[in-house]
Amino acid sequence: MDELCENLNTTYNTNYINKKPKQIQDSFRLIAKTMLPYSKIGNSTMIKLVNNHYEQKKPQAINIAGPMSLTLHTSNKYKKQIYIFGEQHYGELCTGESITLPDYLEQLLLTTDVFIDLYLETALGGIAFLEQLKTKYGYCIRDADISCELFRLHAADIRFKKEGIHVGLITNELVEKIRQMSQEEAEIYFWNRIATSQFNKEMDRSYMGNVILKYMKNLFEDYIRRDYHARFSRLKEYSMEGVKYSMKGIQYAIAVYSSIQMDGYLLARIFKKFKNVKNQPEEPHNIIIYVGDAHAEHYRDFLKKLGFKEHKHKTQLLYERCLHLQKFPQPFFNKLWY
Repeated sequence: MDELCENLNTTYNTNYINKKPKQIQDSFRLIAKTMLPYSKIGNSTMIKLVNNHYEQKKPQAINIAGPMSLTLHTSNKYKKQIYIFGEQHYGELCTGESITLPDYLEQLLLTTDVFIDLYLETALGGIAFLEQLKTKYGYCIRDADISCELFRLHAADIRFKKEGIHVGLITNELVEKIRQMSQEEAEIYFWNRIATSQFNKEMDRSYMGNVILKYMKNLFEDYIRRDYHARFSRLKEYSMEGVKYSMKGIQYAIAVYSSIQMDGYLLARIFKKFKNVKNQPEEPHNIIIYVGDAHAEHYRDFLKKLGFKEHKHKTQLLYERCLHLQKFPQPFFNKLWY
């Protein structure tokens, strides 16, 4: 029982109860049902999660409209289960029977029997689905993390804050500056725009900060070396008029650098212990990420390097924003995968 209580208090994943004899499972079910009307007396979150484990049915979907890819990653070492949705920010939605991802997540958050940490790319231009989630749970959102009863919502996109990096920063003055830069100067300039005070603060708070920072720095250096030779160094050969024809390449490069800023920040918040939590896990263990697919690929690669096991990978055709999930294990968090 001590081990069970420790696992429940650490992960807030009620599937640990399934490992115990039926008599113990029945006791948990009865206690949670009895305590539900008086949940403010004890750990209201745990009482509701245990009650949901026995009394609620989590959603299952044939088709989910919005994302184009979905993976499940687990680790016994970190006691984490991570679902990653990736999407193209344009393309055809499902044409047959389907549910939008916001509606699916809303049903899941109401019936979940594990405490969920939900990470969203919240600054996506024209992404109505994410805006629906923000509108629905706007009362929960704070600048950093949130305190909703059965989940925390993380606004992971810091690119558009004052110190951030994004394509909106491109001006003729910046282009002229880039034209004069050596490769080393370009590396220093753009890395300093990525490693803002908010970015660095989150790295310092993460117990994996050094590992995440090294991964992101290596990723950035690969990108900047490619871009310097393929794009930036050639700008010196052009007049300012000629530079205009290279603007898409510059925009693409800066969009890639800005993704590193967001992705490092999000990963740091996954591998982090939160302070002063009450009736919540100290760190994320049951995780859903919904971002653009390029971001999703960074997370998948990082988790693979950490030794996470990828159980399922579902990908649709490019530009098809519809996941067919007949063969994907559901409902989510239906068992301990690690």
